Amino acid sequence: MKTIKMDVKQYTSYEDLVRINNELDEKAKKGLLVPLRQEPNLLMLSEPRINGVWNIYLDNNGCIEKIVLF
Repeated sequence: MKTIKMDVKQYTSYEDLVRINNELDEKAKKGLLVPLRQEPNLLMLSEPRINGVWNIYLDNNGCIEKIVLF
């Protein structure tokens, strides 16, 4: 079995969360994102153009806690 190493980028600073959220909003408006999964504390989006998956983790109030890109 072959193992594939994936780069993972995790963003938690307020500035990064705002910047990435705005970028993802623009990409969504252009139709560049594909929704994969939605749970109460998680939103998972695929971005086929970069072959990446965005995981947006939310707290109990619906605010973004962290964003992870696989």
